[in-house]
Amino acid sequence: MNDSLIVHPSVILCMLKLLPSIGKPNSSDLGDQTICWRSFTRSAIALQVFLADVIKSLVRTERNQQIMCENGLNEYIVCYCKELLINEQHPLHASLHYIFERLAVQKLMTKELRNFLRLGLKCCNENYTDQFEKNILPVPLTRVKTLVSITTPRDFRSQLSSTMPSFIEMDMSSEGFACLYFPNIAPSHLQYQSKTLQRLITPVATAQSTSRTSITGMSVGSLTGFHSNINKSIFSRSPMEPAVGGGIGSGDRSFPSPNGLTFSTWFCLERYPQEHIADDNPIRLIHIVRSNDNLNEEAVIIFSIFILPSDKSLSVATQEFPFSQDDYSAKDYCNVYKDEFLSRVWCPTFIRESQWHHVAVTLGKLTPKSCLVSIYLDGRHVHSQKINPISSTWSSSERNHTNIFHAFIGTPPIWRKYSKLVWKQGVCNLMDDCFDAVAVARTYMLGPHYVGSFQDARLEDNEEINPIIPEDRIAFSLNPKAHSCMTLNKIRKMYNRMDAKAIAKQLGMSSHENATPIIVLHNAAGHLNGPARTLGGVLIGYLGIRKFNPLPVSMTIHTVGGCSVLLGLVAMSRDIESLYAAVKALTCILRTSKLARQEMNQRRFYQTLGMLYKRKKSLLNSHILHLTFNLVGTIHSGHEASATPNPTAFQVCFLSIFFIMLKFNRIV
Repeated sequence: MNDSLIVHPSVILCMLKLLPSIGKPNSSDLGDQTICWRSFTRSAIALQVFLADVIKSLVRTERNQQIMCENGLNEYIVCYCKELLINEQHPLHASLHYIFERLAVQKLMTKELRNFLRLGLKCCNENYTDQFEKNILPVPLTRVKTLVSITTPRDFRSQLSSTMPSFIEMDMSSEGFACLYFPNIAPSHLQYQSKTLQRLITPVATAQSTSRTSITGMSVGSLTGFHSNINKSIFSRSPMEPAVGGGIGSGDRSFPSPNGLTFSTWFCLERYPQEHIADDNPIRLIHIVRSNDNLNEEAVIIFSIFILPSDKSLSVATQEFPFSQDDYSAKDYCNVYKDEFLSRVWCPTFIRESQWHHVAVTLGKLTPKSCLVSIYLDGRHVHSQKINPISSTWSSSERNHTNIFHAFIGTPPIWRKYSKLVWKQGVCNLMDDCFDAVAVARTYMLGPHYVGSFQDARLEDNEEINPIIPEDRIAFSLNPKAHSCMTLNKIRKMYNRMDAKAIAKQLGMSSHENATPIIVLHNAAGHLNGPARTLGGVLIGYLGIRKFNPLPVSMTIHTVGGCSVLLGLVAMSRDIESLYAAVKALTCILRTSKLARQEMNQRRFYQTLGMLYKRKKSLLNSHILHLTFNLVGTIHSGHEASATPNPTAFQVCFLSIFFIMLKFNRIV
């Protein structure tokens, strides 16, 4: 079952809830049947162990762990199986402990962490006597070791962060498609006005043509002031009313912007297809489609950014192609894309599997017939080229029609193709401005966890607040943390009818449907000043797409007391092994949490730790000395530094323990 995919997590939750009830007899069934009860108990325990092993086998993969974290499996374990976690001799303890530990690495809520640390402790508001306080047992060593295990930094696939960012995973092996759909990224009131005029004037024109051949009757269009009343009713909108033509906010947003274009995104290539079965299914970072419901002509792709797995090349194209079942980006585009519309850069050694990377593409218009495209990988400029600009209009005979622009991140259903490709989408932004190299480098340094609007782009608190871009030029900002579960009918009521119809068209459903849950990632820039924006991104897919928001213990610990809880574990330790485990947990938290390091300095917890070392000087050894070196930053795996990163901690904590251990000759 290691490769099994959990589709209905509620089934696993029901299995766990029934686990303590297996083989539990009623009081009336006991009687004198002692021998039968013993055999029945033995069979019941065997069945419980088997069921626990089944659940354990289902959560071995990272994907299933994250799916069950989103559905609260750890909460069920602490709530319904807490006796099994406390009793280390119970046959089910090992399996449930394994499940809890694996899931806690991915996500552990505040209530779950608090209840886990309190297992076996009695909460009482009465004053304790001295004799009672002497009998209080410390936190079990296995629980402290579990805390060490779930806080130990792992390979979180980012060069700038020690914790995994929120993401949207797209797996092409399940359904062959998975994408984020952005309806109407450049809302305009003219879109709504054009459609309204067409619906009203078309019957008028028909009536006029009919009135010429009819014997009697007066055409409606011949009435005085009819057209002026239509125009007055349509165009007399308040500037603060929402954009009824789609999107959120008021005002018209043009695409492409005359100021240029910048697309910034974080992504992780989880799994490439093997070379001998490479299917050339590209990683589609973004595709922008131009369409118009009033035209019989099909929608066309006007802007594309994609990565081909075959040679790991990143391509930016502005050539127009029909948005149809023909997947041009997966073919031999040397014969499809023209050189004046394509910019391509090879990065086989740069883009690696299981690592988070940042890509930024800027388009600055030089002349009406050319623009300069620049490609940045992980904050470094790698390529610039002049190509033809994005065309935002139709043919010359159809320029009077309004345009609607949609965006896709991933593979839409129309390009369904099964593949072994799995990749993750993180934070992404589309700006109506052309970033320079300094702005792109600052965006990269902010990291994949940054979910702001670039108005406060400080890396340190002592820096000045300087926005990278005016807030009105942010078209959309997407992060997986801001999401809601809605239905098409709710989208229609909360936003507008036009976007609901566009989303329903992609899902193949009615815009009035009110049962199917739809995950909407909100536009994080929707509250900023400026013209109207898209409402956000909609997850298109069932089994092939999912979202996950990690919440490791290094973040949750601050909601239950912070570093004071970890120092409490140090104070409660009574032997060398428990002291080492407590200091190890503190070291892991400080390594992965900037907030914890700030708390240790601001509240002078290093002095507290030094005092605890003096009290427990008989338990100190060289292993704890090595942890203390790691704690203050003088040594770290894979890093060498000539200066001490944390001089306060070094002076207060390390010097005290060093002289203590030197005095008692415990340095070995």
